[in-house]
Amino acid sequence: MFDLLLLLTPAAFRNEYGAELRRAWSARRRDAPAFETLLLWLELIPDMLSTAIREHFDILRQDLRFAWRAFSSKPGFALTAILIVALGIGANTAIFTAVDYSLLRPLPFAAPDRLVTLWEDATQANFSPSNLEPSPANYLDWKQLSRSFEGMAAYRGLSTNLTGSGDPERLEGAVITAELLPVLGVQPLLGRSFTPEEDQAGGPKVVLLSHGLWVRRFGADPAVLGTIVRLDGVPHK
Repeated sequence: MFDLLLLLTPAAFRNEYGAELRRAWSARRRDAPAFETLLLWLELIPDMLSTAIREHFDILRQDLRFAWRAFSSKPGFALTAILIVALGIGANTAIFTAVDYSLLRPLPFAAPDRLVTLWEDATQANFSPSNLEPSPANYLDWKQLSRSFEGMAAYRGLSTNLTGSGDPERLEGAVITAELLPVLGVQPLLGRSFTPEEDQAGGPKVVLLSHGLWVRRFGADPAVLGTIVRLDGVPHK
């Protein structure tokens, strides 16, 4: 009976305090009636747990006192140890954040498992890198001939200078085709997405602001819609 009840406790607790519980059980079981067996067990476990907690706190207090004396006698060593631990924690946090953002966390789109990136394969031409961005003409051919995709869009990185109201600011953005936001399932918080007419060469100069830029530069003012924004001196709406 005792061994069966002991199996209900955690393994670490059982390994450390099983012998003491068995001795206490044997000593008190002699005088206990048979029908009080379960009550006796329920009484022993809290007593033993309180004893274990008290012993562990005593050990922890002694360890902390010893560590404080050691660090007080050598403050330089203590500061170095604390700095190394802090750097280790910071590095691990940064690495986990990068891995979580790039590998573990799903993309913030409606159907991220259906999104793919297309490249031109330059392996046979011995180009480096082997994955090359397609030319605009190839992209248009892919878009016209493809039957495997619900939609196709293109983008390229852009670095530009924002001028006008306030100090000039260097921005990192992208030039995108009109289909990109619908393909990603993204809707602007204010205003609208690009139109096919604006996607043509020589079409109207229009721009979508990121939420961060809208809040930081324009104070989250909805009246920014339709105002002129100058990128590299060129006015955009």
